[in-house]
Amino acid sequence: MVDDNLSALRASAAEWGRDPTLVQGAGGNVSIKLDDVMWIKASGTWLADAAGQDILVPVALPVGDVPRVKDGYATALRPSIETLVHAALPHRVVVHVHSVDAIAHAVRCDAEAVLSQRLSGLAWVFVPYCKPGPKLAAAVQHAHAATSVDIFILANHGLIVAADDVGQADTLLREVVSRLSIGPRPPVAPPGTPSATSIAGFRAVSDPHVISLAVDPTSLAVVTGGPLYPDHVVFLGRAPLVVDSHDEIDAALADVCRNHRSPIRWIIVRGSAVLLAHDALRGSEAMLRCLADVATRIPPGAPIAPLCAADVDALIDWDAERYRQAMATPAPRSTML
Repeated sequence: MVDDNLSALRASAAEWGRDPTLVQGAGGNVSIKLDDVMWIKASGTWLADAAGQDILVPVALPVGDVPRVKDGYATALRPSIETLVHAALPHRVVVHVHSVDAIAHAVRCDAEAVLSQRLSGLAWVFVPYCKPGPKLAAAVQHAHAATSVDIFILANHGLIVAADDVGQADTLLREVVSRLSIGPRPPVAPPGTPSATSIAGFRAVSDPHVISLAVDPTSLAVVTGGPLYPDHVVFLGRAPLVVDSHDEIDAALADVCRNHRSPIRWIIVRGSAVLLAHDALRGSEAMLRCLADVATRIPPGAPIAPLCAADVDALIDWDAERYRQAMATPAPRSTML
């Protein structure tokens, strides 16, 4: 029976992980509580790999302040950053995804009002932004104690659904996502032929949806207004470098270096292109596509509430995120002699 439950979770997790509107790269996590063990996705692993790889870690229940692997199991993996969030809920199955539709609602100043219309009749609650980990776990636990809901919309973060079994969790997830669905604006192509100027350390992204971040005025305003959610910060940094032409990039990068500002992981050339650093973390292009998908679901003039500077600093300097970044660091490029 244990194997059957785990098999069901792995199969569903892989399906959710293959849907880029739900999960991007190493984002999102799932868990199931079986007797005195909570099986949870390991930090830095991909849900899309759940069916073919052992990405679940057995954590001993009850979970303390520092989750530990159940005695008798050996693993080199570390439990998800969100382990305490999963443990904070009494439900047997907990699913946390970064649904682009949920995020597009959850980054708005008027999120609760908009969500109230979309989720009418469901047992849900809006959780104000908290740093992932213990603070978010405490907020989710408090929200559940006050409401007994099984749907949690996390401000500037994503969506959690909780249920008694995997099938119920899948049904609930799809109901919520369907209700929150927003028709995206189609990608806007740059006029003329994009510049082929070579920029050392960067490559042009070919995905037309990502390129549209540089061309669509509404999307450009959204992504240059400040980081919107944790994975936005972890994989893409504090902010892109924004220039008006390829000719300005070298000087702008030199200025960043001189002033000891945060490393630039991506560049927007207004009206033309998006460039990604060669040494970007694994999954960074998927995160750019996620950002593009979120931005195209936010209408012109919508009031946006980006993460504040202190929240961004807390994510960048967090040891747990450094571990996840290390898991996603690309292998060194081979050199032709």
